[in-house]
Amino acid sequence: SKADQRLAIAALAHAGETDSNSPLLHVLLGDIYRQKQRWGDAENEYRKALALDPHNQSASLGLAMALFSDGKSDEALAIDKELLTETPDQSEGNLLAGEILVHNHHFSDAEAYLTKIRDTGQKFMPRVHALLGEVYFATDRFPQALQEFKIGQLSDDDGSIHYQLGRTYQKIGDKEKADEAFRVSKQLRSQSDD
Repeated sequence: SKADQRLAIAALAHAGETDSNSPLLHVLLGDIYRQKQRWGDAENEYRKALALDPHNQSASLGLAMALFSDGKSDEALAIDKELLTETPDQSEGNLLAGEILVHNHHFSDAEAYLTKIRDTGQKFMPRVHALLGEVYFATDRFPQALQEFKIGQLSDDDGSIHYQLGRTYQKIGDKEKADEAFRVSKQLRSQSDD
């Protein structure tokens, strides 16, 4: 599998050398590098795509994602907001803005982006609900946070959402459910570590 990935990257890189004027090729390379968590390489490819096609939405979104993953939240948010001025209803762009703002503890700003896409039925909806849970928890709206975390727990593969669910149960005074959520959180975290 790893050899296949290396061959795919080598083939795309070679194609890029022979047809370096293809924004799509640079976006594809950027996506591969981003999946492999090679943020700098991904950023370079997305920037090449944008140099060829400044309005390429896939390149803008990919660049913003790579920058955010590399800890460059301010630049990522600026690019994402610019993208959202062109396509304000883009689900992935709104999710990314919400994610960045929650990460930086700007909960009320994040809420606007997340509620906009809350019921769009996208595959990443559990993540949207988990982020909304964080927003509601941070702003002392514990019943709403509980509801969102319950929906978001479907995407909990490392125990973090169950942990937040446990904290929320503590806040509303349900010790038994809090203990159960913490137990599940610990179990999921252990499985994730393995």
